[in-house]
Amino acid sequence: MSDRTFSVVIPTLQRASELRATALQCAQHPFVAEVLIVNNSPEPLDFSHPRIRVLQQDSVESRIVV
Repeated sequence: MSDRTFSVVIPTLQRASELRATALQCAQHPFVAEVLIVNNSPEPLDFSHPRIRVLQQDSVESRIVV
């Protein structure tokens, strides 16, 4: 087995129901070191898995420069 690992980055917006199964499946893969979820929804996500981290983004509207 290789000692190389990689990170999985999953951007998401209001898809908590589909996301949970996908993130857990990715985290169980032997070559995945971490799963980073970029949550673009105002609703916080909660994962209690040592290889899953949630990065909460500000709203899209707050990043628009006119």
